[in-house]
Amino acid sequence: MRTIETKVYAYSELSEKAQKVAKNWLCEDVLGNDDDCWNDPAIDTFKQVSAALGIELFDDEKTGRESVHYRLNFMSDDGAFFTGDYSYKAGSVGAIQKFNDGELTRIAKDLYSLQCQFGRELTAEIRVVDVGTIITMGDDEYENLIMKVKGQSTFGKSVTVHSGRSYGNVESALKVLMGDLANWLFEQIREANHYYYSEENTVILMELNGYEFLADGRVFWEGSQ
Repeated sequence: MRTIETKVYAYSELSEKAQKVAKNWLCEDVLGNDDDCWNDPAIDTFKQVSAALGIELFDDEKTGRESVHYRLNFMSDDGAFFTGDYSYKAGSVGAIQKFNDGELTRIAKDLYSLQCQFGRELTAEIRVVDVGTIITMGDDEYENLIMKVKGQSTFGKSVTVHSGRSYGNVESALKVLMGDLANWLFEQIREANHYYYSEENTVILMELNGYEFLADGRVFWEGSQ
């Protein structure tokens, strides 16, 4: 019989080199198995924003999941979009201003001014051509979006919204504004991902879970030595 003593360390006690080993373990074996839980706050906030703007997100018939789609592979075709039905929502501008976000407020004011030009009767079906293909909505590339608009005298009439932007017709205006909202959604998802894998969050997770490591950064499990 023999007794083996092993020194274990908290993450903060490791050398810089060992911390890199520990962080790689956390990212690959722990965070990497959490599916997309890191984006829950961003998606939940977007649901609140959508409801405030008058957008009713609906469940996708094929997947049974709410139709918020995104791709984050850090490549040129990254992006996000959503599907649902849009209609006028009283008090939308005030509700959106509570989020304290300049871009959201601009979108809300533009949508409100558009509604006012058409008796607040505009409705739209927001659909995506194919979420399995490119879904990037940046640089005014909205060709993947289908917008079916209903309202009084909407066809062929050019419009100018609150921010001063002008569009050839109301369909184009709504398509761009919904695309702008999708871009905002993608930025929230990208920021959530960045924070989830950040050094700050790594330290928090290490401390909360009480992980211990060997001197070289390998995780230590009780009874493994």
